Amino acid sequence: MSRHVLHVVPYLGEAAGGPPVVVQRLVEGARAAGWQADIVTSCDLLSGGEKQALLESGATVMPSQLSALVGQEAQRLKEAVHDADLLHCHTLWSPLVSRSAALARNSGIPYILAPHGMLDPYSFSQRRLKKRLYLESVERRTINAAARIMFTTYEEKLLAENTFGLISNAVVVPLGADRLPNNRQVLRDRFFDKHRDLRGRPLLLFMGRLHPKKRPEILPDVISAIQSDFPEATLIFAGTGEESFVEQIKQRAHRLSLGDKVRFLGHLSGEAKFSALAAADLFLLPSRQENFGIAVAEALQAGVPVILTKSVNIWREIENAEAGIAVTDDDLIQKLAGAITTLLTDDERRTTMSHNAQRLASEAFSWDTCCRRTLEIYEDVLAQV
Repeated sequence: MSRHVLHVVPYLGEAAGGPPVVVQRLVEGARAAGWQADIVTSCDLLSGGEKQALLESGATVMPSQLSALVGQEAQRLKEAVHDADLLHCHTLWSPLVSRSAALARNSGIPYILAPHGMLDPYSFSQRRLKKRLYLESVERRTINAAARIMFTTYEEKLLAENTFGLISNAVVVPLGADRLPNNRQVLRDRFFDKHRDLRGRPLLLFMGRLHPKKRPEILPDVISAIQSDFPEATLIFAGTGEESFVEQIKQRAHRLSLGDKVRFLGHLSGEAKFSALAAADLFLLPSRQENFGIAVAEALQAGVPVILTKSVNIWREIENAEAGIAVTDDDLIQKLAGAITTLLTDDERRTTMSHNAQRLASEAFSWDTCCRRTLEIYEDVLAQV
């Protein structure tokens, strides 16, 4: 009889960023290895099409997180938890996750907790009072009773321990990134066939949610700072965000008279995403906080050197592998502009970084390795029950 793991995640919509990607890949990996793997989530951040696809896949989808606490939905959640041998709970500060963990504790079912950066001091500082109250009344038990706390980087673990003290049951399992589905030159050509006026320009790519945490709004200023040296350098935003925030970025680019040197391509997926990665000369991520950065790992897989802040938790791996440049937050616009200038004027170094990026990604950021290591942890936990 196959083992049964239940993934509990409060949101699985595309708008939710990294955790939904992780859950989907871990479910696929577990099923490929012969496990029964199911999902409990809520309608929060789901589009109608996403909800329908999840229901068709067999996922349990609650009308909302709070609905899982009472009535018929609470019973559905209880049954889903009791059917599992093991829970894998994703994120914190979630009524759905907290309730699922409590049900597991009461039934002697072990669970693994993946904070996805939510024990990071930056994350904890957001709505700090509310989180402090929730921590003391509910979430500390969720954390303390977990069979394992699964971090994605050693930096995430270190930051969590700086806030909460030593975490003795911690494990670190880096996430993966998809490889280019085709030859890089083929994908580059397809990108430039669609965007002919960009051929020959230095392309700087930001890919991900346009959200204040990631600081995309400063990038027009960075492009402006390098215009005298690289007048054709073009910034590409591949992502979506709140309409008012996106408009703020567009207005900043307009005030700086950047014209067509800043492009908004919207959310890209599939071949369109990989083609943009293949066409990019550099990848930029100036986040205030980033637990892992799957888009960064995808850029590395594509052989694109990255320039990022030291608030992106895989910066040490990138710096040690010489696959990019990591900068501190002080005087950030000038530091980003300086890093871009350094790499655009040194073709040999940029080429070396490209090779290093692919090597790092293949060795450290593989979904196969991530899934295999996760299943080993599942087996280890169940062996101790």
